[in-house]
Amino acid sequence: MNLYLHEIEEDKTGNPLAWVCERYGQTDHDIRRGAHGKPSFADPMLKHIHFSISHSGRYWAVLIGSDEVGLDIEDTSARARGADRLRRIGERFFAADEANFLWESETDAALAERFYRIWTAKEAYVKFTGEGLTRGLNTFSILDLSAVVPAATASIGTKEIAEGVICSCCAAQIFEFPEVIWVTDREKDCERKDNV
Repeated sequence: MNLYLHEIEEDKTGNPLAWVCERYGQTDHDIRRGAHGKPSFADPMLKHIHFSISHSGRYWAVLIGSDEVGLDIEDTSARARGADRLRRIGERFFAADEANFLWESETDAALAERFYRIWTAKEAYVKFTGEGLTRGLNTFSILDLSAVVPAATASIGTKEIAEGVICSCCAAQIFEFPEVIWVTDREKDCERKDNV
C-alpha cells in the first residue's frame, strides 16, 4: 500500500482523481463508480489496483493498494470547532461507546484528538466497504471493529501524518501504516511504482 499526500498551494486547486488517472494512463472517463460512488478503474487490466481519495483543508491524499482500501484525512487546523460542537456531532454520528469515549476526555485538546481519530476511522471504513455515508456512522463502532465485520476482513490504522492532519487507512489485511509519500506540483511522482 502507498499513501500519497499533497499540500495544495493557495492559488491552486488540487484534483486527486486526475492525479490517479494520470498515474495509470487513464482519464476520468475511464473511472466507474460503485452503487454508492466508490471510484475504480473500468479497465480490466487495472482490476488489481484499488484506491481511495480524501481531501480536507489544504491537503488531498490518495491510498493505493492491491485489495480494497479506504482513506480519510482531516486537516484539523482548517476545522475551528469547539469542544461542545464536537461533542454534539459525536452524539449524533457516533455509536454510544464512541460518544462516551469523547465525554471521558479530560481536556478539549484530548477530546478533539479522539473525535478526529474516530471520525477518520469511520469514514475510512465506509469508503473501504463502498457504502460511503449511506451507511449511518452511528450504526457501528470502530472501537469494537470485530462486532462490525467478520474476523480479519478489515484493519484500520490512524495517525497524524502532517502537523494537524489526522489520517485513517482501512484495508482488507492487517498492515503497517504506510509511509507518507509527498506529491509536489512540479514532479507529480508518476514514475514511482506502487506496492501493489
